[in-house]
Amino acid sequence: MICLHVKSNITSYFMVNQFVLTCFRFLLFLRTR
Repeated sequence: MICLHVKSNITSYFMVNQFVLTCFRFLLFLRTR
């Protein structure tokens, strides 16, 4: 159960990280245009 919780926590963190990277890339794209 704890292992499952940690796995879901890592998954949510990874999703948030991907979202932030995508937003950051989009902002850079807008700035360099």
